[in-house]
Amino acid sequence: MPFRLDICVELKATMIGNTEILKTFNLANLSSQVESRSLWWYGHLLGLPLRTSVKIISDFNPSENGWNRPRGRPRTRWADEINQRWLSRNITPNEAPSLALDRATRRRLTAVSTSSLYAGDPAEQER
Repeated sequence: MPFRLDICVELKATMIGNTEILKTFNLANLSSQVESRSLWWYGHLLGLPLRTSVKIISDFNPSENGWNRPRGRPRTRWADEINQRWLSRNITPNEAPSLALDRATRRRLTAVSTSSLYAGDPAEQER
């Protein structure tokens, strides 16, 4: 137990921040990893056969099947989030499906780049 306490005291004294740890191990932050994985999954979903359950559920439109929307603000849909993520990469929702279906392009677009995360940091430029 005293060994663990010494480590905690030493770590607290050095006060290493999360960004420093991410830079040291050349890792991307969690939000960019989540964004990358969801865009990759979108491309994978588009390539699935039409009769798979995941494809049927993702293409399901409740209003076309006579379902009424509950009162209040509509829920945020996964498709809306994906469209926003494509727009953040300067890709329109109309051209996103064709880019997502091409595996090489999808891999390039969804690659998590750690160098761009710290582009404004002078300490990173010295590295």
